[in-house]
Amino acid sequence: MALMPNFKYKKLYTLLFLVVTIPSFYFSNTDSLINISNSLKDTARINAFVKIAGEYINVGEMDKAEKFLSKAHDENTIAKNKTSELYIALKNVFFNYKKSKFKLAYELGEEALPIAINLNHTSGIAECKMYMGMCAGRLGDFKKALEFYHQSLPLFESLKNVSMQMKLYSNIAGVYFDQLDFKMAIEYFKKTLYMAIRSNDNKVIGQTYNNIGSSLSNLKNDKEAKEYYLKAVKVNLLSNNKYNLGYNYMNLASCEIIEKNLEKAKEYNKEALKIFTDFKDPYSIVSCYCVDADIFIEEKKYKKAIEVLETCVTISEKTGSPLLMERTYKQMATAYELGGDLKRSVTYMKKYINTRDSIINDEIREEVTKKQLYYEFDKKSLSDSLEAESKQKYLSQELENNKRSASLQKNISLISLLSLLIVGVLAFYIYLGSQKNKQASKIIEEQKRIVERKNTEILDSISYAKRIQTAILPSNRNVKQYFKDSFILYKPKDIVAGDFYWMEPVNLPTANCILFAAADCTGHGVPGALVSVVCHNALNRSVREYGITEPGKILDKTKELVIAEFEKSEEEVLDGMDISLCLLDTKTKKLNWAGANNPLWIVRNGEIIEYKPDKQPIGKFEQAKSFTNHVIDLVKNDCIYIFTDGYQDQFGGEFAKKFKASKFKEVLLSVTEQPMEKQCTLIDKAFYDWKVDLEQVDDICIIGIRI
Repeated sequence: MALMPNFKYKKLYTLLFLVVTIPSFYFSNTDSLINISNSLKDTARINAFVKIAGEYINVGEMDKAEKFLSKAHDENTIAKNKTSELYIALKNVFFNYKKSKFKLAYELGEEALPIAINLNHTSGIAECKMYMGMCAGRLGDFKKALEFYHQSLPLFESLKNVSMQMKLYSNIAGVYFDQLDFKMAIEYFKKTLYMAIRSNDNKVIGQTYNNIGSSLSNLKNDKEAKEYYLKAVKVNLLSNNKYNLGYNYMNLASCEIIEKNLEKAKEYNKEALKIFTDFKDPYSIVSCYCVDADIFIEEKKYKKAIEVLETCVTISEKTGSPLLMERTYKQMATAYELGGDLKRSVTYMKKYINTRDSIINDEIREEVTKKQLYYEFDKKSLSDSLEAESKQKYLSQELENNKRSASLQKNISLISLLSLLIVGVLAFYIYLGSQKNKQASKIIEEQKRIVERKNTEILDSISYAKRIQTAILPSNRNVKQYFKDSFILYKPKDIVAGDFYWMEPVNLPTANCILFAAADCTGHGVPGALVSVVCHNALNRSVREYGITEPGKILDKTKELVIAEFEKSEEEVLDGMDISLCLLDTKTKKLNWAGANNPLWIVRNGEIIEYKPDKQPIGKFEQAKSFTNHVIDLVKNDCIYIFTDGYQDQFGGEFAKKFKASKFKEVLLSVTEQPMEKQCTLIDKAFYDWKVDLEQVDDICIIGIRI
């Protein structure tokens, strides 16, 4: 039985809500505004900085926006103008919302709202509540989102602010959309469209065409949905609305997947991803990655789909948005199911169902409907022609409700009395049960102590294993004896590691030759450490017992010994090692090198010379061949780098992507003029700056030597 529903390409979250606020102070030319601000003083200058920040937010230049917000804040610290403080606070809320920091943005809104209320600033109150509603919606609290929208809508109506009214109608439609009530969503989007056409607002027209298309797509009206997307593209191109074009292209990519036009889908989604990357918008970038995953699934490239979706899960969980998490969990379940891993598919399906149930349930839908009905009634009751009649109907209804409430109260009293009797009986039995529970608690406490003692014993054993593993690594004193200007950056993921580094002097004619290597065994932690002991021993035997000194032949013999060791097991063992192995003659500056999956990089005159490894491990491999031995003439000040893949595979950065080899090269080139020990510090710092609060994904071993 298939675990996933048939409509896997229906995009429940490709909807673009109209949450990109049109700034309160709009200038088409930011440069002109910057020039004007230089001639302004005090609060006028501060407010100009806020306007400039808003303009930069709208075009995705978040660094510049942050700079001008900071300027405004610093100058207002001296001026202490409350209205300017409000403007800064509101723009800061929007800034963090656009960076997908929804929880922080909501908390900043809670701080800004009292300022607006104390100033009796109607527009500020309305804008703040709208932002808080937007954040609540992204965080899955739709009841709270709708409450804020209905509080801010009449305020914008009283101010005759049509642009904000359109935005709120669209946001209300978004709540219905997320509750899967697509017909009601279309009703509100059409209200927005009507107002936008009357106002000749092409930006909103383009956004709304896209939103109606998304709703139609979820109603399985794909043909009409695509027509709306294409209409949106035309309008957004005319109005140069680049951000919304990103959503148009992404939705068109989904349409092309349904029609099996995968190359066209890739082109559309590539354009969309480029736009959202320029805007540094994590929420939208995840949506694009999900479309990429759909394409890989359609191509039956399930491993690639899972790799992309792993990034999506990381970013989604970081934003705290259940909307994103629901979608990525669902696609993960699909990819694992189709890839044959039913156990993981079920795990992600459970996550999907739990997240979906937190977003979409009858209680939320009922509350959303009630809030909408109350709002519509309050709005109608303001009409002079119907006011008296409405009040009378409302009061009659209230009277009827009060009668029902009195009757209900009487019944509740009788039920309460009966409940007390039942509670008394239960209390007696609970007392008897508590005596038994005390005895059970003692047993549980003893079991807890046993588990804690076992955990301590296991941890002590692993810590002792670390001492043993450390003992087989070359000491710092020996490393410096062989290579004065060098470093080793060694960072196990767990207490013990699958990575290790190795050095061995050899008795060749010049007596100046040192073998050294950076090795990565299958796995990390305890399993990786066990494999590393086997591989380390095989390296030692190849050199000490068999007297081999040429790196290529050492790897051949090491491979033979590792396979022979694992073949003693009754089960097939496919573990092994990737390695970069060097033999350096420090006198002649000649380097012999061989690699199993891991390369050699030499930095010379500000450029990296890369030597490719043989694409096979030290272990069982179907298309095995002898390892290639490379002979390289070095020159003074060459920097040699060998390493395992843990550093470049680390997830991090703003969008939780892999570090990758290209960025690792940039880091090495930026530090290559520094002494080796300083290089080690800077490389380690770059790693932590990239990783931030994410977990280290693998062991890391990097060796650097200057000739």
